[in-house]
Amino acid sequence: MTTIAAPPQGSDVRRTVAVDFLYLELSTCSRCGGTDTNLERALAVLDDVLPAIGAQVELRRIHVQSLQQARELQLVTSPTIRVDGRDISPEPLESECGADGCGCGPGASCRLWRYAGADHSAAPVGLIVDAILSALYAGPAAADTPTSYEVPDNLIRVLAGARGGCCG
Repeated sequence: MTTIAAPPQGSDVRRTVAVDFLYLELSTCSRCGGTDTNLERALAVLDDVLPAIGAQVELRRIHVQSLQQARELQLVTSPTIRVDGRDISPEPLESECGADGCGCGPGASCRLWRYAGADHSAAPVGLIVDAILSALYAGPAAADTPTSYEVPDNLIRVLAGARGGCCG
């Protein structure tokens, strides 16, 4: 699903920022669902700013359902938000998500987001807004490309064990 938060008709769009939201399960994973909700809130915060600076956001929600897809996307943890190919929180912190009511199963871990000196179970709105505005003001940048990539053990367990879903 692709959503474009665009300036009004006739506005001068000088820059489009690509935002990719990669997740394993929206309906039952509180961390994926909470991050999706906060992503929508962040885009709503930017609704008045984007037209003023001649920018728009192209949002792509990507449901990662297989090990092959995780490899192709070089997914490190779920959920992940990338702005113009760069992870908005390059330090992939995780914790066991069963404690959050996620239901991903024993030993499964989901992402934690560190922002403003605290850890959050969903990507904070401020972190998302900061990342989008930083990308807009910094201009086009090369995407982060790891020199080598292997699907992390946690993703292998979750994707192999749940037939393509974190909590399914």
